[in-house]
Amino acid sequence: MDFIRQILVRAKHWHIFFLLIGTYALSVLAVTQLSPKLKPGIEHNSISLCLLIAAGIAPYILSVFGWLWAAGSLFNANLQPELRLRTGFFRFAIVYAVLGLVFGLPVLWASNQRQQDWLTLPAFFGVICIVYIMKFTAKTFANLNRGRRSSLWNYGGYMVEFLSIPLFVWKIQPRINRLSATAEKPTA
Repeated sequence: MDFIRQILVRAKHWHIFFLLIGTYALSVLAVTQLSPKLKPGIEHNSISLCLLIAAGIAPYILSVFGWLWAAGSLFNANLQPELRLRTGFFRFAIVYAVLGLVFGLPVLWASNQRQQDWLTLPAFFGVICIVYIMKFTAKTFANLNRGRRSSLWNYGGYMVEFLSIPLFVWKIQPRINRLSATAEKPTA
């Protein structure tokens, strides 16, 4: 996993942008081609069709959350020790959000109303995890920029910007590249 993080941290902003846009286009193509074959509320929807849709959306979801994980981890690691945030729930939230989106969305599309009712609580928790991931990454970025603890007023704007991740990458990835380069330099 560290190898993947290093690739995402060292990549140029346009590499990440095209990775996100390319995987998004593939995901949209896969879902638009496969989802008409799913008929909501029909019990005999094929699990293999749901898995094909999951495979179609997985590259985009993995790209987005992989980049958020790499950025948040790098920002947190470069903070002064007293400003660092705990990463336990951040890591759990990344895994839960990725698995929930990759496998939960196709099941949600293929299920009937009763099955969807059972998925409401896990889906709501998934939304909480996604908001936390955005908060963690935005807060560590704000703490790094300010050199002290940030309040919601300081990092709230970054959270909103993370909603448009492909565009935000153009702004944030050069900073990630600089942080990565300074972290790799040996100290004397």
